[in-house]
Amino acid sequence: MQVWLETDDLRTIERAQKMGFLHGVVTTPVHLAKASDPKEFVKALLAVQGGPVVVEIGKDLIAQGKTLSEFSKRIVVKIPVVEEAWEAIQTLSKSLAPIMASAIFQPTQALLASLAGAHFVAPHFSRILTTGDNPLSQLIIMKKMELKAKIIAVNPKTIEQVKSCVEIGLDGVIIREDVFRDLTETHELTAQAVEQYADEWGKLGWP
Repeated sequence: MQVWLETDDLRTIERAQKMGFLHGVVTTPVHLAKASDPKEFVKALLAVQGGPVVVEIGKDLIAQGKTLSEFSKRIVVKIPVVEEAWEAIQTLSKSLAPIMASAIFQPTQALLASLAGAHFVAPHFSRILTTGDNPLSQLIIMKKMELKAKIIAVNPKTIEQVKSCVEIGLDGVIIREDVFRDLTETHELTAQAVEQYADEWGKLGWP
């Protein structure tokens, strides 16, 4: 299962990279708008870790997508599944640009995006939840469709929600910094186990 990190904090990204499980980084228009130079910011994201960087576009989809693809082959072009997105996804995927279809709330949107050529479909876990719908039921339907695209759940907010994504066999999750911290901090029972053996380790003298 892939773990993607949605953040603009380079130190957090570098830490996750050193831990060895980071697949890639996801940006948002908010992140790019905060940067003094968006292009240099994306360069920094590419430099600080070895995986893909997701950059969202919202207008002139084909032209912007081609520009990003030419900028770096490690950029994944994120396209919200608005009406004009289908042609853009198909056109850009034919030019071998990796595409992530976003703002997905229904299985049919994921199906169309995959058929159009998207490499990833990104249903928004937390936003589906705010609508009163059950995100897991929607994700299970998507999983049963056996899409060619990888299903990456966006912003599960708790460890339990991440575990649910693992349980139904999703291809990945996009998490924010707070969930990253929760996942990587030492579990209470792990700390207790380590404490029990601390004296014994001290007596070993090796390695």
